Amino acid sequence: MSISGASNIRIPPSCRKIVKIPVTITFAPRTIDGAIERQLQVIGPIFGAKDASAVSVAEAMIAFAKSINAPTKLGDVKGFTEARITRTLAAAKDPQLEMKLQNMPIPMTSADVDTYMAPLLRAATEGDLTKIKAM
Repeated sequence: MSISGASNIRIPPSCRKIVKIPVTITFAPRTIDGAIERQLQVIGPIFGAKDASAVSVAEAMIAFAKSINAPTKLGDVKGFTEARITRTLAAAKDPQLEMKLQNMPIPMTSADVDTYMAPLLRAATEGDLTKIKAM
């Protein structure tokens, strides 16, 4: 999985699930066909979520991960540094990669990177879901 679709910036396999939680919160409000909302209704009860909102399901998933001693934020993953975030954001703003942003579940532009992607990565790194800005 690559962040922002940038083929040269990869998320290590051990980090993929950690990033998917904030990604879901970011994109859930804008899905046209309700696909994410339907999935949240299915998996929410499995993890013991209070309701089917993206934040509630994310909190329940994080609580479950903690209960099995799995990492719940990128900052917990050995070798993950601020430099990776910096490189990822720079790659996402590269005009040659604009089409990668356009092909995301909810299309983005390079102007959206600082508004949406940077807070998403900070939330995934620190485990602070309040930093996420829904699109």
